[in-house]
Amino acid sequence: MMHPDTELRDAGEGIGLGVFATRRIPRGTIVWMRDELDHCLPLDRVRSLPLAYRKILDRYGFLDADGNRILCWDFGRFVNHSCNPNVLPTAWRFEIAARTIHAGEQITNDYGTLNLERGFRCLCGAADCRHRVRPDDFERLQVVWDLRVRDALGTAGSVAQPLLPWLDKARRRDFRRALRRPDLAPSVGTLRLEPARVDPLAFAAVPRRTPRKRSDAV
Repeated sequence: MMHPDTELRDAGEGIGLGVFATRRIPRGTIVWMRDELDHCLPLDRVRSLPLAYRKILDRYGFLDADGNRILCWDFGRFVNHSCNPNVLPTAWRFEIAARTIHAGEQITNDYGTLNLERGFRCLCGAADCRHRVRPDDFERLQVVWDLRVRDALGTAGSVAQPLLPWLDKARRRDFRRALRRPDLAPSVGTLRLEPARVDPLAFAAVPRRTPRKRSDAV
């Protein structure tokens, strides 16, 4: 579920659609949360689907720490990547503003946090753009993401949180506990799909294609 002060817009040529803030969203605000309407498909269900459906999941879904493919029911699936994102995930299955997001600014996260199966060329234009986003970015950048999230939690208790009532009791409790001690907030590493460290394609919706064999015919 996306923050109510967001909308879907054209993000420009070569990018397609994106999610934009319609009002100022302060640092520490919950901007997106996983909710009961999001589709959660286990690996066996994904692999039973026709290829056309799996391609949609490959493009718009992401993997959680249990290997389930998550497909957002609303326009949260159109949030684009940036190597310097203004939104980052937390251990509680919601994402918060890592800095203040201004009206008209595009909402971005780091796809490196989403248990990528394959790398991709990045054209985000950030000053610190990695140029290629890889599955193992999770391990390399986890400490940086944790620092930014814990810094944002320091202001989360003093800003409006319109998505807070939608969180279940356990997540609300853990979130409020973290507001008292942001330095003890659990790492984003809890979102990591462990088998993906060894084989990023193990849970892929569209697995690696088998190379076509050459013919020996003359």
